[in-house]
Amino acid sequence: MLYTGHAAVARAQEILDAARPWFSSTNVHLIANLETAVRQTDRDQRALIAGRAETEAQVNIALLRLRELGMSVSLYHSDAEFLAGISTGNVDWTKPIQLAYSGTKYSAIDGIRCLTPIICALRSITCTNSGVMGRALGWNKFLSTRILEASGIPTPQSWHFKKHLGWKGNEAPADGQDLIIKNNTEAWGLGVSADPIIRGSILAEVETEIERILKATGLTELIVQEFVYGPEIYAPVFRLWGDFFVFDPVEIYIQDNDWSQGNAIGIDLNRRQKHAFRRMPDKELAKEISRFAARAMEELEIDILSRMDFRVDQTGTPKLFDMAEVPGLSEDHAIGQSLKSCGAPFDSWELMMALNIQRFRECGLNLAASAQGD
Repeated sequence: MLYTGHAAVARAQEILDAARPWFSSTNVHLIANLETAVRQTDRDQRALIAGRAETEAQVNIALLRLRELGMSVSLYHSDAEFLAGISTGNVDWTKPIQLAYSGTKYSAIDGIRCLTPIICALRSITCTNSGVMGRALGWNKFLSTRILEASGIPTPQSWHFKKHLGWKGNEAPADGQDLIIKNNTEAWGLGVSADPIIRGSILAEVETEIERILKATGLTELIVQEFVYGPEIYAPVFRLWGDFFVFDPVEIYIQDNDWSQGNAIGIDLNRRQKHAFRRMPDKELAKEISRFAARAMEELEIDILSRMDFRVDQTGTPKLFDMAEVPGLSEDHAIGQSLKSCGAPFDSWELMMALNIQRFRECGLNLAASAQGD
């Protein structure tokens, strides 16, 4: 069932009321990927993936919030440390509910994010992120667009280019289109070319630019998408089994003279961090986007939390151009602003943890404390 707006707040509040008594029985394995712990290779730096690493200030905010909720926390400085089974803090195995949360991505290694839910299952820890399939599809943007298309969810026309192999299925964009070239495995919906949009493209010029980007970044594949001019809308979605919660889709705008509505948010503009969000004025369009966002989350096997990013074309059709399987949780970003727009008396951390605890309880797992290790 899809809950939106105030109905989503009311239903989420019921789940929170049931889950809160269990917060003190929960230990969270927080996988931080700190800047000081992440090996930032030339490839990661040039592909703008290493920029995903977290600062100590960001991690401290997460630690404080989880402890405010009454949970104990075991901190891991990187994905590698968690996968190795080495905690930088004491794991309180007396807590019957063990949750693991990985909020960042930094590696260019294909599929490494899928290891976290596997390791969690082997250690009897509940992964608060999506499972293997959701993480794999969230990683590969081209495959995601194919699933969305097959499911009847509007998405920009997309093409896949691989180094040494060329266009997947020998399908390439026709001349004359406005295109955006993106990193196929990054969650940012940003163009990686010198100019974010290639206008009135000629295929030979597009291929030359692709080869230049592959060489400069060390990437082996890129996704090329039809660029959609129009408002950019972010729709955060929470999920518990078959229930979906879309509080309020929010429109992003950039407080910068170099940007106007409908233009691409290029890498240089994104780095200035002048993003802001506002409630959508068109309520019917917001409802349509909410429906598409929930369906996309289900079709892509993404669990608990996601953010679906749309652009609205000249016909008024919202097209899902990107999806974040692990979106940012800060109050000033899309999820925080979406909850604030609905007047929710809780934040994304509290709701995300409550949904995971409720899922844990409904699975009938043993809530007796037990001491166990790797």
